[in-house]
Amino acid sequence: MKNITIEDLAGQEFQLSFDFEALAQSTKVVDRRLWTYLTSYPYIIDFFQKLPAINPTELIIGNAVVYGWMPTTMNIRENYLEDMLAPLNRLKQANQLLGSEEFEQLKKLVNNSVTGTSKLLHFINPAIYPIWDSRINRFINGQAKDTNSIEKYEVYLQNFQEISQDARFAQVVNSLQEKLDYSITPARAFEMLMYLSDLLKIARKPMKIALPEDKKATPEIKIPKYKRDAFVFISNLGDVTADPLHPITLKRDGYLLSEHYTNASAIEKARWVRSRKNLLMSDNGNWTRMAALGKKFSDEGEDILNQAKGELASQGTIAAETLQKRAALIQKIAEACRSTTEQLAIDEIIATQLTIRPHYMIGMEDFTIPVMMMCGMLDEVFSPKAADIVQYQRKTVEVFSKQYQGAFGHKEELDKVAKFLVLHAYDYESALLGGQEIKNVPKEGVAISYGAPMKSRRWITRLQFGQAWEEFDEKLPEAYLIAQALTLGVVNGLQDDTPIHILGVGTPILIALTGYLLRQSKAVSIDSTAPFKDAYASKIYGNRHAFLKMDMYRLAALSLINQTPYESKTPFFMQFEQKYPSNWEKLRAELSVSSSTNYKTLAKELEKQQALVQQYIPFFTKMRGGKDDFVWDLRVARAGHNYWVLKEICEDIKARRDRPEKLREWTEYQISRYQAIGSRKWAKAVTKAYEVSEKYRLV
Repeated sequence: MKNITIEDLAGQEFQLSFDFEALAQSTKVVDRRLWTYLTSYPYIIDFFQKLPAINPTELIIGNAVVYGWMPTTMNIRENYLEDMLAPLNRLKQANQLLGSEEFEQLKKLVNNSVTGTSKLLHFINPAIYPIWDSRINRFINGQAKDTNSIEKYEVYLQNFQEISQDARFAQVVNSLQEKLDYSITPARAFEMLMYLSDLLKIARKPMKIALPEDKKATPEIKIPKYKRDAFVFISNLGDVTADPLHPITLKRDGYLLSEHYTNASAIEKARWVRSRKNLLMSDNGNWTRMAALGKKFSDEGEDILNQAKGELASQGTIAAETLQKRAALIQKIAEACRSTTEQLAIDEIIATQLTIRPHYMIGMEDFTIPVMMMCGMLDEVFSPKAADIVQYQRKTVEVFSKQYQGAFGHKEELDKVAKFLVLHAYDYESALLGGQEIKNVPKEGVAISYGAPMKSRRWITRLQFGQAWEEFDEKLPEAYLIAQALTLGVVNGLQDDTPIHILGVGTPILIALTGYLLRQSKAVSIDSTAPFKDAYASKIYGNRHAFLKMDMYRLAALSLINQTPYESKTPFFMQFEQKYPSNWEKLRAELSVSSSTNYKTLAKELEKQQALVQQYIPFFTKMRGGKDDFVWDLRVARAGHNYWVLKEICEDIKARRDRPEKLREWTEYQISRYQAIGSRKWAKAVTKAYEVSEKYRLV
C-alpha cells in the first residue's frame, strides 16, 4: 500500500473550494448529497461529544447514526455489545486506541465493515481515527481493491499519524477549516481531502509546502462572508428563529446574539447555526447598559427639555439657568458613562462575544452620546454643536482601537473576526465629523446606531446639512428623516466602500431607502428586534401594495368588508395557513359584515372577539402567553412573516446593487407606492428623506 505525503494533501487542498450557496440552491441529487455531507458532519460530531459514555444504547444508536451517513443500512452481525464498551470508552475518555483483536471484534459488530468501523471510531474520537472507504483507497492506490482489509486500514492509520506530526500539515488543516467555516480535526482533514478528490475527480497535483514561519500572518477577513450577505437582514438568535424542531425557523440568512444574552444554551445554538453556514454576528450588549443609564437620567432630562421649550415659546430664548442645568446634566451623564465603562470587564465581554466564533462582531464603544440623546440633551431646541460630541466619538475610537490591537487580550481570535467600529451621532453634521474621524482607523466595518434616533417621537420642520437648512412646509415625523441624515453623514464622511452594519432598524420602507443610500458600500447588514415586537404587537408587514407596517385588525376588517381574504406568499404564513386554515366567509357571516360596515368599528370588534378570530382567521389571533402548540406556531409564523418581507426587500436591493440606475428606479417606485397608500405625513417624510439624501450626497 502506498503512503500519502504532505505534498499530496497540500496539492488537493489548494484546488478545493466550496460554493455553499450554489449547493444549497441546487436540485441535483449529487449536489444535495455533497451539501448533506459537508453540513451534517458537525452535528454528528456534536451528538457523540455529548455522550458521557458509550453504553449499549449509545452504541446501537451511534451505529445507526453512522450508517445514516452511508448508502447501506445498519446490520449488527454479532451479539456481544457489552464486550466492546470498555475499549470504546477508553478511546472516548482516555484517547486509547483499540487493539487489533478489539478492532476485529468491532468490525464484526458493525456490518463486518472496516469503513463502518472507521466511521464509528472517528465519531467517538475524531482526533484519533480517520475515516476510511473505497474512495480513499482508490485515491491512494489507484483502485478500491481490499478496502475491507484491516491490515490496509492499519497502514493508512500509521500514515496519518506520521503526517499529523508534520508542522506543515497544520497549515493545510487551517486552510481547509477556513473554506468549511467550521472546526475539524487533522484526522478529518486527512481523509476528507482524499475522499473529495476522488468524488469530485480533482486532478492529483502535489504541491510543495514550506515550514511555517515563527510569525503567523493575520488571516484575510472577507466581507461579505458569502455573496448572499452583500445586503442582508439579520435576526436575533433565539428559539423562535432557530428551533431544530421547527425547520421553517431556519429560513434565515444571518443571526445576531448579544453578549448580554450569551449563555450555554445560546452558545450551543450559535455554534449550530454557524455550522449551517448562516452569517453570525455578536453584539457587545451595550444597548442594555446604555438604556439603564438613560433611564437613570431621563426624568431630569425631560424636565429640562420641557422647561427649555416653554421658555423658547414664551420668551423667544432659553434662560441661562436652564442652559446651566443642561450643562450640569450633560456633565453628570458623561461622568456616569465614564465610570460605567471603566468598571466593565472588557476582556470578559470580548471573551464572551468570541465564544460563539462570530463572523462579525460589534466593537466596544463609549456610551455618552446615546444616553444624552435618550435624555433629550441633544434636542434641536438647544442648538447642539457637532464639535461638542467629537470627544465622545474619539473615546469610542480609543477603546475600539485597543480592542483591535489586542490590548484586552484574545488577539489571535480577534484577528479572525470582522470587527465593526460603532459610530454614534445625533444629526448629519455629527455623523459627517464622526465618519471623517474614523476614516483611517483600522477596522473591518462601521456600525451605525439607530437605537436612539428611531425612538424619536418628535415632529420637525427642518433639518440641517452643514451650513444649509432644509425647511419643510409642515411638521413631519423625525425618525426616518434623522435616520437618513445620520447615514448620509457617515457616507459623506467615509467616501469609500466600507462595510456598514445598521443597528436597530426594522421598518420596511426605511430599509429600502438605506439600501440605495449605501449602494457603494461593499456590504450592508441590518439587525432589529422590530419583526418580533411588531408581530407580537399585532403589526404585520406588507410588500404587495407598498412596504408597510400594517395594523393587523384593520387589515382583517378591510379584507372582510371587501370580501378579499388575506393572502401572503411568505413560507411562514403558508405553512401556518395549511395547519390552521382560515374561513373568511364564515367569519363574515358570523359578524354580519357587509360592504357598508365601518372598518374601524369592525377592527375594534375583531380585537375583542378573540375566540372567533382564532376559530376563523387564526393568523390574526392576538399574541398571548402560554406554551401550547398553537401559540408557539403563531409566534414562529408572525415573526417569520415579518422577517421574510424584510428579507425579500434585501434580495431586491442586492439584485440591483451592481446597477445603480436600476436600483434608483426601484427605490423611487417603492416611494411612489408608499405615497399612494401610506399615512400622508409619514409618506411625505419618506419622500423628503430620499430627496435630501440625494441632494446632499457627496459621492
